[in-house]
Amino acid sequence: MTQAPATRGVIRAALLCAAVLGGAAAARGQGGCAAAPEYLNYLKEKLALSPSGPQLERVYERAKFLTDNCPQNGDGWYYRHLIEQRLNRPAADISFSLRKAEYYEAPAFKTGLNPLLTQKPPDQAAEELPATVREKWALVVGVGTFKHLDARNALKYAAKDARNFASALTDTNYGRFKPDNVMVLTDERATLEGIRTGLGWLRENAKREDLVVIYFSSHGTSREMDPNGVSFIVAHDTQMDAGQKKQKLFATSLEMIYLVYFINQELQARRTVLFLDTCYSGDAVVTGRSKSLEEEDPAGSYSEPLRALKSGAGRAVITSSRADEVSWEDDRLNNSIFTYHLIKELKEGKGAQPLDQFTSGLRQRVSAEAKKLSKTQNPVVQLSPGAEKIVLGVQPQGR
Repeated sequence: MTQAPATRGVIRAALLCAAVLGGAAAARGQGGCAAAPEYLNYLKEKLALSPSGPQLERVYERAKFLTDNCPQNGDGWYYRHLIEQRLNRPAADISFSLRKAEYYEAPAFKTGLNPLLTQKPPDQAAEELPATVREKWALVVGVGTFKHLDARNALKYAAKDARNFASALTDTNYGRFKPDNVMVLTDERATLEGIRTGLGWLRENAKREDLVVIYFSSHGTSREMDPNGVSFIVAHDTQMDAGQKKQKLFATSLEMIYLVYFINQELQARRTVLFLDTCYSGDAVVTGRSKSLEEEDPAGSYSEPLRALKSGAGRAVITSSRADEVSWEDDRLNNSIFTYHLIKELKEGKGAQPLDQFTSGLRQRVSAEAKKLSKTQNPVVQLSPGAEKIVLGVQPQGR
């Protein structure tokens, strides 16, 4: 007998995320270090949009409030330093805030994260994509078990989804990725450090003429559950200890803003496709309102980090569902609905479809499959200029 499908952790994740991010309204009124994670999130999200004039001044006031009330917060000093540079503040002020960031060993300072640079420089944003693809690379992550979370939060097919998608990419009939060029991280290997190491591997190897695919299957947190609209991808070792839930989530999950910064500033490849098969994945692109598949997203509806991806050429974001929908796992398919049809579309099209055609078919397949179960699920697709022509199964010219 066909079993009823299990949600992709969304019902469980809703409770989880509510516990993690609950009480956000009360935290708004708190000063000191208790509210530091929220202020840091605010700073990174707002700086990602490259504010100027009065807007940047308002962001600067938030940075000053944070460092005045939590002077040991190194990242607060680092972002204050970046803003002071942009505002041409006195050199003594700029130097002082940088020394403070160094003294308190600001993680953002150590990694060089600069939210003001998440948008592509004008010369790269307007450039034409390379005529051919030299080589292809993929980082495929699936997290179904979680070291610090209750077993009830496990995802049945996330790791399998990742392995199956990686196999499709390396198939010589349609994916045509070299096996050595596809890194797969599942469960215990998909720690935050492991994921960042995988991104570093892409950073080191992928060249300007290359194609990069990044795939995540895990829990995600809703933007609407966070006071500053921040989305996180949950790693195997993400922590949510009682009493410090928001702080631990902030410290041990992959922030969407970091992923955007990485794709736009650290990754040389001009063709990049990001697949998100996570609960609340639509929150990465649009707000939680219902939309028809044909409706174009107004500029104001993008989450602030992902909006920056549209400033570059050759960037694609494909999420498994809208922000107000559940992403489903199906025991009949032995996969999530999204990844099952992602693989099927790749196989049946022999990997030869341009991305606009490929994603159109994928959306139709997922929607139709969900309807068979009396459910609703519609993938969301955003393509920056040139991305519509990307072909996942293209034969690299460098071989």
